[in-house]
Amino acid sequence: MTVRLLDQAGVGPAMRVLDVGCENGDVSILAARLVGEEGEVVGIDREARMLKAARERVRDLGLFDAIVGRRVLMYQTEPVEVVRRLAKSLRPGA
Repeated sequence: MTVRLLDQAGVGPAMRVLDVGCENGDVSILAARLVGEEGEVVGIDREARMLKAARERVRDLGLFDAIVGRRVLMYQTEPVEVVRRLAKSLRPGA
């Protein structure tokens, strides 16, 4: 289901993807497969232990040094503001 969602959102070869609240790297790994070697996935999470787990998983799979996550906005007190700030990191048309 997540791969289909990423695909329908337009995630594809050579893209740069930012994954916010990546937890243990599940979504980052899926995104890395979609963007391929020409793309890049960067994940962030406030939990250091989750980032460590994600880095280890990615390293073990031989994929990118990337971190991914999901289900983030429901934990934010100001989800609209979070989206606005993140949108500023996107290139035009992304």
